[in-house]
Amino acid sequence: MRVKTSSFIFFKTTKRFLFFFILFLFFFFLSFACAGKQRKPFLKEELKEAKEKKEEELKKGYFPMPNLLGKTLNEAQIICKDLNLKLKWEENLGRESHLIVWQMPSSGELVKEGWVVWIIGEESEIKVRASVTIPDSDTSNEKMVFEKVRKEKIREKKSSYVVCLDPGHQRKANLELEPIGPGSPVMKEKCRGGTKGVLTKKPESQVNLEIALKLKEVLEREKVKVVMTRTSDNVNLSNVQRAAIANKHRVQIFVRIHADGSLNSSQRGASTLYPARNKWTELFYQASFKAAKLVQSELVKSTGLKDNGLVARSDLSGFNWSRVPVILVEVGFLTNPEEDRLLNQPDFQRKIAQGIAQGILKFLSLGD
Repeated sequence: MRVKTSSFIFFKTTKRFLFFFILFLFFFFLSFACAGKQRKPFLKEELKEAKEKKEEELKKGYFPMPNLLGKTLNEAQIICKDLNLKLKWEENLGRESHLIVWQMPSSGELVKEGWVVWIIGEESEIKVRASVTIPDSDTSNEKMVFEKVRKEKIREKKSSYVVCLDPGHQRKANLELEPIGPGSPVMKEKCRGGTKGVLTKKPESQVNLEIALKLKEVLEREKVKVVMTRTSDNVNLSNVQRAAIANKHRVQIFVRIHADGSLNSSQRGASTLYPARNKWTELFYQASFKAAKLVQSELVKSTGLKDNGLVARSDLSGFNWSRVPVILVEVGFLTNPEEDRLLNQPDFQRKIAQGIAQGILKFLSLGD
């Protein structure tokens, strides 16, 4: 008589289990297939109803919102133009590079003539707001109310912006050394003396302060909060300390006001410096460049000064110690007789302040 071993019994039991398990799976998927067939007519009916409803809405003047996500601002403008939509920008920050990251209503949702669609574009830390509106010959009360509310919100938002102004230099130079950047072995004077007027003999530090105070007035009239690194000529502040003030207040932009100087008295014009890309400025050099471009353009437009363009600098401690977007505006040459005279005129100083302010406001998305 042959005795069944334990391994034989285990094999036979396993075989039965697999048979019943496979049988269970077969009936399980068969029941799902039958349910799907029963559900399919209902799905078709629902889809048909949804399609008919959408067609009915389209007849009433509604149409689906296009997908703008991932598009550049220029691409979005082209899409909206093709669909007879008008794209309105509240400011201009390089439409080619900003990508749309949010839109409301979302893609595919039905929108109607006269509705406003909000989109947000983003590049680095810069956010751009814009509105898409459908042109309508009849300006409805709803549109007028929306526009009024929108402008009020923009005015309210101005008070949330903070700008730091740094009138360059001071009455007495401080020639002690400090690193040009955190951990750098390269050292530079804490605060040089600056130049002076070839005719007026007025020191640059005083001219810078006069212009900065006028710029403060212009910005505050626009409800922008202003932090000053100094309001007197009699201070002792290094460039690292000045950057620390801007960092402490977490300002949207740090603007340094300077006047230029040269051994060549015929040298004239304005320029704007911005930080070159390095390990210290990686997070904000792009934003700084945008700010420099806007401020330089508005300054030249406001004053008629010769446009000496933009200059990237990697050796300025006031740039390398900053943790926020930063620029340095050279408002003209005190070593040029004509510009020395202009830079000491209150009216011309106000033109400089107005130009720089307009550039700052555009950078902050607050310009008209």
